[in-house]
Amino acid sequence: MRYLILLVFVLFYSCGDTNNNSGCTDFYAYNYDEYATYDDGSCLYIICDDPDAINYGELSENFITNCQYLADVTFYLDVSGANYFDGLGVQFLDIYVEGSYVGTLLGDLGFAFIPPCNPPDPDAVNFSLEWQNSSNTTFTWQVRDGSDGFIYYQGTDLVSANDCLTLGLTYKKIQEYLNSK
Repeated sequence: MRYLILLVFVLFYSCGDTNNNSGCTDFYAYNYDEYATYDDGSCLYIICDDPDAINYGELSENFITNCQYLADVTFYLDVSGANYFDGLGVQFLDIYVEGSYVGTLLGDLGFAFIPPCNPPDPDAVNFSLEWQNSSNTTFTWQVRDGSDGFIYYQGTDLVSANDCLTLGLTYKKIQEYLNSK
């Protein structure tokens, strides 16, 4: 009888408490554990589920759904624009996007072709635009005289994630802008 009581006692304590499994108990988490009864703080969440985003499928301890997007943009001056600025004696044109300087074009160097974003042409102004929460965005930009800051052209353009947007500055566009002021 003593052995029977000892056997019951050993079996009872050797099985342990099976209802105290720790893990992630949040059904919406990437690593949800259906067998967990205690949330140990290990839950991970997918930050962004848009394959066009640069942070697609990344995991985080916080439940955030901010997708981040990226696109390449290239500004260049065509031959007619370069002839115009050369005639004015403008040596440099500074490019500003959303009020921040992104690069300088030579005022007398015009392209007879559309330069690609990739690989970037060293004579064009190339930069990457980054934003979040939508697969496309608009941005504002200005072309200013590098010496006195005079604005020769400004605009707003739409860009989509993973795009290569090339913006050519032509004599015709510059004249249309200046005449509209």
